[in-house]
Amino acid sequence: SYTDAIYDTPFNRNAGFDQPGGSDFARYYDNVDIRAFYVLPGGRWTLEAFATNLFDTTQTANVFRNIGFTDVPGGGGAELVTYNPPRQFGGRIGVKF
Repeated sequence: SYTDAIYDTPFNRNAGFDQPGGSDFARYYDNVDIRAFYVLPGGRWTLEAFATNLFDTTQTANVFRNIGFTDVPGGGGAELVTYNPPRQFGGRIGVKF
């Protein structure tokens, strides 16, 4: 999947975080997830292997900058950034009862 560059708030600020007003801009990123699924003969057992965020890209999920008193970083408002999970691998075994 592809997520284009976006602004996380309606203010559309694109200054550096150390400048008045800061930035609400989140860069674009590509996300590649893969999954392989196999049903064994008879259909009772299944095997699955997967990887998420295959290329381990940093993906900003959300930015919250409370306006605060002076609207600059450290100017009284909280600054919270969340990120999507890093690369993950896994597998599953399933059985039908």
